[in-house]
Amino acid sequence: MSAATPQRNQEITLAKRPIFTEPLFESLKIDDEMTDIDPLSPHPFFPELSEEEKTKAQDIAVSYLKRYVAGEPYQYAFIRKEGQDVTEGKWNIIEVHIHRTLYGIPIIGGGIRMFIDRDDWQLVQVMDAMKLWSSSGRGNTAPFRKPVVTIGEAWEKLKERILLRLSYKLVPDFPAKGANIAVPVYTADCGWICNAVTGELVKLAAMI
Repeated sequence: MSAATPQRNQEITLAKRPIFTEPLFESLKIDDEMTDIDPLSPHPFFPELSEEEKTKAQDIAVSYLKRYVAGEPYQYAFIRKEGQDVTEGKWNIIEVHIHRTLYGIPIIGGGIRMFIDRDDWQLVQVMDAMKLWSSSGRGNTAPFRKPVVTIGEAWEKLKERILLRLSYKLVPDFPAKGANIAVPVYTADCGWICNAVTGELVKLAAMI
């Protein structure tokens, strides 16, 4: 059956094998006689994935969620920071990033990372940030409250407290190799947060 057809009800077992092995790191060592490296050449540790491989890995991830976390009161989404792929290759491992949401809001510390063997398609390991936090005895058992304050109302409260700061950002200078350019950029800085239930403004600790 084509990989374009979702296969999201698979029987998934967790192999619990090491994600990266010693032979892997040995294979990535640079030969002693090598003195010049092209920084633009493909890196063996980050292989390109086909769309078919990405779809297959995401189907495995969804099948795992349906079997093992179906009783949780959250929704799940393939979410990462802007510019980062939710599915990426790391040598012979495919890493899939999933995030818990509630009321459409991503939960900080609610990420799940799944590691799938690219050769046999077994689920090798699962790293669940929320479960790790809870097992440490520091988990938050308070209920998640639904937001009341709208984005517009929060913006009216916060907009006068936003500052623009000028700083330098180092960016690669291509096609020159190994060089950086210091680019002056403006960044938005706000040391306040708005409680989305009460509307209260709270000042954060100073950050450097």
